[in-house]
Amino acid sequence: MDNIPLEDNMRGRADSNEAFSRAMSKLDSTLERARRSSSFIGTNATATVMNDCWDYPMEDQEDNPLVYNEDCGDQLPTVEEVRTNHAATFRKNKLLGGNCWKIAFFVVVGGLIGLIIGISVGFHEGEEFKKLEGEANGPVRDIGPQAPSPTSLIVPPTTLDLTPPPTPFPTSYPMIPATTTSEPTAGSTENSSRLDKVKSWLVDKNYASQLEMDNVNGYHHQATQWIADEDEAQVSIDDEVKFVERYVMALLYFASHKNTDTYAWTKKYEFLTSSLSVCDWGQEQEGDYRSGVTCNDEGSIIKINLVSNELRGPLISEMGLLRNLEHVMLDHNALTGTLPEQLAELTALSYLALHYNELNGKLLPEIGALTKLEFLGLGDNGFSGEIPEEWKALTDLSTLALDDNMLTGVLEVLESMTKLVRAWIGSNQLEDSIDTFSWGNLQLLEELDLSSNKFYGSIPQSLIELPILQMLILGHNKLTGKLPSSYPDDSPLRYLALSGNTLSGSIHSSIGNLVHLRHLDFSDNALEGVLPVGMSSLINLEYLFLSHNGNFSAGGVPQFLQHLTHLHDVSLGSTNRVGEIPEEVFKKLTNIIMIDLSTNELEGTIPPELGTLENLKYLLLNRNDDLVGTVPVEVQNLPHLSVFMVDQTSVTGSLAVACDRDSKPHVQLLGANCNTEDQDDDLGLGLSRMECKCCAVCCDTVGTLGPPDDTSCHDNTFFGQEDPTWENSYQRKQYQFGGEVFAEFTLNFTAIMYDPNVP
Repeated sequence: MDNIPLEDNMRGRADSNEAFSRAMSKLDSTLERARRSSSFIGTNATATVMNDCWDYPMEDQEDNPLVYNEDCGDQLPTVEEVRTNHAATFRKNKLLGGNCWKIAFFVVVGGLIGLIIGISVGFHEGEEFKKLEGEANGPVRDIGPQAPSPTSLIVPPTTLDLTPPPTPFPTSYPMIPATTTSEPTAGSTENSSRLDKVKSWLVDKNYASQLEMDNVNGYHHQATQWIADEDEAQVSIDDEVKFVERYVMALLYFASHKNTDTYAWTKKYEFLTSSLSVCDWGQEQEGDYRSGVTCNDEGSIIKINLVSNELRGPLISEMGLLRNLEHVMLDHNALTGTLPEQLAELTALSYLALHYNELNGKLLPEIGALTKLEFLGLGDNGFSGEIPEEWKALTDLSTLALDDNMLTGVLEVLESMTKLVRAWIGSNQLEDSIDTFSWGNLQLLEELDLSSNKFYGSIPQSLIELPILQMLILGHNKLTGKLPSSYPDDSPLRYLALSGNTLSGSIHSSIGNLVHLRHLDFSDNALEGVLPVGMSSLINLEYLFLSHNGNFSAGGVPQFLQHLTHLHDVSLGSTNRVGEIPEEVFKKLTNIIMIDLSTNELEGTIPPELGTLENLKYLLLNRNDDLVGTVPVEVQNLPHLSVFMVDQTSVTGSLAVACDRDSKPHVQLLGANCNTEDQDDDLGLGLSRMECKCCAVCCDTVGTLGPPDDTSCHDNTFFGQEDPTWENSYQRKQYQFGGEVFAEFTLNFTAIMYDPNVP
């Protein structure tokens, strides 16, 4: 090394120190500006520099003494680190002959580079943070493992909640997407919060139990989930009346409807249509009639009509929450279970129709609180027990339908129902005296059906004389005594059925006063005397059943029948009829469908004039031993003949015409003496027989039924009053014959009907 004079050496050191001071000042200012410009990266962010990242160059560069190692990333050195590095290397630079002004140059250039890098890093990290912030408010995506970025050491100021959203509800119904919020949330979505809120509210209000809410397969949970999550209307629980009404209708739907091919409503009537008010969940029908839901002018539900709509399941107790409800029509469905006590809350109710369902249990005493009730239909279910005493309070009731149940007890409750118009209580097990009841209290009574119970006593005259009584059915009880001694003039009575009792006495001639009568059934009693001529005044009569009264005085087929031109059915079997069948009587009955003259002592031949009765379907002439001759072709050719019985008579010949009707329907049931001659000879009776290759029942005159291995003929005869024709507006829809006839017909019809081996 060359020797340098001391003066020159000192001067050079001073110059070098001055240059270094200027460089350090510029570097301090540059780094501070760079640090401020990148400070938004985070209050916890620091720029760390390693000794092997920043250093001085080997050659003299006084203006830019720092060199950056690119492998170290986007990091800036602190002022202290630069000072330390410079002090450690100052002598080295002097020894290498570097000039101090070059250091300052590199410091400034390095500062500018740091500034640019800092701004770039800050901008990049800012964009990344905004992106993460947006994703935190939206759906969280699993982006998988990522390689570390140059900013991986930078931590944003807010810790993001990356908790995944809750699992969707286990339901097949479509869910409305939850509304996103502008801020990150720490938990469930808004709609999930609404579901929890609705559940809690319903439980707190005692509208549902926690157990019902927790049962995810129950209709309470399903209805709550629908109204909270899926219903676009999103009715607020603050509007309690509207919310509760919508909730109850959803409950009714889910409780009685299953979304399967075999378990669904026939018509949905817009139920659960989110875009519609609950008042629009219905459909207008012809006339002034609406199915589904009906509301009043204030928008509150007043009527529910889902008649014959395949509702199955329980009658929901929450129906009691619809305090403005006036009409409930759920009849002709398949509702099950018992009546909920909450029905007593429907104090505005005037019409409750639940008949023709599968309900059971006791009749609710609480129904007695529904004092506005005018119609109560609970018939054709499985109710048992007595009619509650509390029902005496139903003084506005006009229709009471309790028929076809298993009720017991007495009728006393009805005495206070002074506005009663229709009382249908037939087909139960009630047991009471009919002649001690205060019938005079029921001056508005029009229809009374007490049939098929255990009522006893005689028929009170006060009952027959009720001023506007139109239908009286007392059949199949334990009534005794005589028929009424008189019938009021111009009585409105249209339907009078007293069959299946032990009534005696004769039919009073004043029965002709019942000029409006359409249905008269006195069959299966112990009546006596003659058939009064006064019956000829019953010109509106359609059904006349007097059969199975063997104590009637012997007499012919009554001539008054020819005046009853509206007759559809006439049954005089087992009424001690004698003589011939009068042709002049029946040929005028052009509307006749059924003639029953069986089990009498008729004689002579079958009049061909019967063949002119084109509407005749059922002709029963069997068990008249002295009836002779052949079956007229005109009779065999009747276009609608379905059942024809001539067994146990002396009628001979062939029924081939009836069996071989090409242009008309075949006769479904024929009964005749069609046993083989060999069998008749074996009996030693030499009785006549008929040729009938299509007869389902073959009998001889002593009661032997064929085929030959059978030993008895049918002995069950036709009863006229086998079904309540009043339920069909007094029109008979079904004809029932003796069980043995049907059994033989069912078993042997196919084998015998067209068997060529049967002569």
